[in-house]
Amino acid sequence: MSLSMHRISVPVFIRFLTSLSKILNKASTHCEAHGIAPQTMLNMRLYPDMYTLIQQVNETLRYATAAVAYPAGLAEPVLVGGTDSFAALQARIEEGIAFLQGVSADMIDGREDKSIVIPFHEGRRSFRAEDFVIEFCLPGFFFHLTIAYGILRHGGVEIGKADFRGEAA
Repeated sequence: MSLSMHRISVPVFIRFLTSLSKILNKASTHCEAHGIAPQTMLNMRLYPDMYTLIQQVNETLRYATAAVAYPAGLAEPVLVGGTDSFAALQARIEEGIAFLQGVSADMIDGREDKSIVIPFHEGRRSFRAEDFVIEFCLPGFFFHLTIAYGILRHGGVEIGKADFRGEAA
């Protein structure tokens, strides 16, 4: 039995965006408990030339929503939740999850060979839809999710692998 485009994207993104939401809640609680200004944590980065936590969360969302929007022939959603607080990032994550939940299997399954052309900083890139999801969006999603996790862990937030995978209570 083969895996469908929907199966390898939508439920995976929803699960891990939900875990991201939970670890951001832990980060907010950590800031309150330790007298850390939330902006300090939100603007942390692992290295000076890397994205901040805010940017990592935004990129995680962008890869997830693009992975299903383009194959479905939909515009990437414009997430209107802000980025200046943990609550604002939570609102963006909720918007992203709601978008993903609205993309049914019949909207993307069977479109593996669809041509996808995306704007890119050096112009445009072309992909086969299946390759776009598997080779571009999934790795990008997990890269930025992992870096967000790393920033929070580096900032002292007590999270572990179970939190990352969405298995922690």
